[in-house]
Amino acid sequence: VAGGEAEELVAAAQLAYKRLGVWDGGPLMEAMRGIVGAGRQGTAMERAVAEAKRRWRRGPAVFKATTLNHGGVVVRLREAVEAAEGLRREADRPAARDTPGLVWQADGRLHRTMRTLAGDNALVVLQETHIGAAEPELERRMVDLITTGEMGEWRAHHSPAPEGDEWAGVLMWYDTTAAAVTGYEVLVPGRVQRATVRVLADGTRFTLLNVYAPARMGAPTAERLRQTTATRRAIEEATAAAEAAGDTLVVAGDLQAQTARAMGAMRGGGDGGGRRANEHDAWLQRYTAEHNMASVGEVEATYVAGEGGARSAIDHWLVDAMMFDRVEAVVGGGADGIHVGEEGEG
Repeated sequence: VAGGEAEELVAAAQLAYKRLGVWDGGPLMEAMRGIVGAGRQGTAMERAVAEAKRRWRRGPAVFKATTLNHGGVVVRLREAVEAAEGLRREADRPAARDTPGLVWQADGRLHRTMRTLAGDNALVVLQETHIGAAEPELERRMVDLITTGEMGEWRAHHSPAPEGDEWAGVLMWYDTTAAAVTGYEVLVPGRVQRATVRVLADGTRFTLLNVYAPARMGAPTAERLRQTTATRRAIEEATAAAEAAGDTLVVAGDLQAQTARAMGAMRGGGDGGGRRANEHDAWLQRYTAEHNMASVGEVEATYVAGEGGARSAIDHWLVDAMMFDRVEAVVGGGADGIHVGEEGEG
């Protein structure tokens, strides 16, 4: 069963089972008709139920995803794209769509980085790609690099950094054998993406926001204030829309802010890693309280400024009450290991 109407019926079977808790033919079929409407062939619905049951019993029990702000990725993408000029020309031919993947996979550092990110994850969200709207050719080649060859089952949605906001750029990258991503939108160019994600194994559906919030400045410029306001407004409006529709919401990314609980944990570490709350932290605390959102794994540092340096937990998986009991987070060292303060490695 793949794509189109067949996958729609599988999704309906999964939802019907979630509501009923049984695979019995009669009640399940009736519930499916209430979801997709009458007029569907019985044999097609039976096949969909069989496929949904197969995925439920044999599919992966856990859907894994990762979020990372990794400036080094774009450096390696640029290096790989600029390498092997002859191969790049060949890659423009329709018959050579896998060539970009070969170029990428020939670059050991880039291959290690992206392979580590994918790993056993089905969904990867990146922030701070630094690939600008004025670089459409680089963006096209980047997408080719991560959706062909070894990663031929993967797809990507990238929102480039707009002019005047060169540090931005956000990317959703996902395995089509494990997840269906639909309704993709850019809410703030280079800063906020929105899509609906459906886990193919069991039909779990949620609205996903991938966010790269503007960094805090001691004396923010008018442009930085505009970027911050636009990003927060987009998050709040998308949250209100999800609540109104009864949709589960997940917010991932670098929010440039910590929760009160995280800051308390940092200060309690005894190594000077904590800091005082700022306006960004206050916004996050207010947002999570008003919308009943929680940061999974919030007390673990997601950034360390060199050995013994300041720590912070500004990278998040925020989930709502409908999802919280079903998720857990592990904070890792990044695609290339733990950052120890080497300039330029981000």
